[in-house]
Amino acid sequence: MKISASIYSSKEKTPVQLVRELDAHGIDMLHIDCTDNDKVFDDIAAIRQISATPIDLHIISPTPEKYFKQIEELGIEYVSFQYENLQQLPVLPTGTKTKFGLSIVS
Repeated sequence: MKISASIYSSKEKTPVQLVRELDAHGIDMLHIDCTDNDKVFDDIAAIRQISATPIDLHIISPTPEKYFKQIEELGIEYVSFQYENLQQLPVLPTGTKTKFGLSIVS
């Protein structure tokens, strides 16, 4: 079993503070929700400075393609798209190590 902990789950700590705490507990991935807000990539860049823990990014947007450049630049390991929010299935970039998937609300 793998543990993917949300960096936005705490109201008392900054994402960087929480990442340090989660890393001390040995979690497997850092879960980050992007609800059509590119400011999460600033948080990811800050996290990359202090942690080697893989990122599990969940994009909730009708047009996730607009984030592909940032995903590649930051080397995000896992990205899932919220199916219900998509206008169409995105054409995935090639030549990347990122693993892509779909999230479906039941």
